[in-house]
Amino acid sequence: MYPEPLSGSGQRWHLSFGVFQTPPDETRAPVEAALSAGYRHIDTAAAYGNERPAGASPARPW
Repeated sequence: MYPEPLSGSGQRWHLSFGVFQTPPDETRAPVEAALSAGYRHIDTAAAYGNERPAGASPARPW
């Protein structure tokens, strides 16, 4: 979780969903569930090897 400063004063907290060590063939369903639950930040990296299935998960725009 990390804060994002808002204009003026205050901040909003973000919670991200990570897919570290999630096998590529098992990435899509958890990412779709996270998006449905309200997550808007999916934490992935090229080193994880599962960026493509994580990016393919959003079947519809939020």
